[in-house]
Amino acid sequence: ARRAHPELVPARAQRDRMLKDEIRRVWEENFQAYGVDKVWTQLKREGIVVARCTVERLMKQMGLRGV
Repeated sequence: ARRAHPELVPARAQRDRMLKDEIRRVWEENFQAYGVDKVWTQLKREGIVVARCTVERLMKQMGLRGV
């Protein structure tokens, strides 16, 4: 049902999908060297309000790590 009707996807899942794209973009723009703290700080600079623990959770799910 969720595939047929994207509006049925929970709000957290919708936000996580958007945040994953932003996290990956920031991580790749910085030569895949940024860890959780620096990615989180960069997102804040760009006006994207997100909790640090959320960035940590999503980066872990995506298998992204800093140097």
